Amino acid sequence: MLYDCIANDEAKGWPIERVVEEGAWTAWPGGAPANVATALVRLGTSAAFCGCLGSDSDGDGLLAVLEERGVDTKLVRRSSEAPTRRVMVARSKDGDRSFAGFADGLPADAFADCLLDAKTLRPSAARRAGSKAAAEPAPEASKVKEAAKAGRPGRPVIKADGARGREGEAGGEAG
Repeated sequence: MLYDCIANDEAKGWPIERVVEEGAWTAWPGGAPANVATALVRLGTSAAFCGCLGSDSDGDGLLAVLEERGVDTKLVRRSSEAPTRRVMVARSKDGDRSFAGFADGLPADAFADCLLDAKTLRPSAARRAGSKAAAEPAPEASKVKEAAKAGRPGRPVIKADGARGREGEAGGEAG
């Protein structure tokens, strides 16, 4: 999870340095996994977010957003070693967005989300490390894949074209 720091309308066409210097941007909570978890909750199913946020005010704010929206945050880890990610987004004069780097000019691997250690989330995977089983998907993963292929009648579905419905209803088929 991260903040997209997007240049405001008055900053269209400005170089990102000016946008930052003049504070002409708005921070929007996001990141694809967090967006999906939030959408699932809004559709009436449970969802959890697994990630690492900095032990900073940005991390506090993003965690609060997830909790306010009903996303399970038990798997969120916090780190005092690195900040929460902020992505700077410039806008052309026409309003098109473009990636302009990370806050404070930090490299991509300098943020808390890079510090998540999967072993702390699934102790069973750590016990299998070094064995043939470690190279195979966990049994839970195959069950999830099987359930996804089989579908669950009546569960909410969002298709790639944005159409919404329920499996088994017209316009709501999975796939």
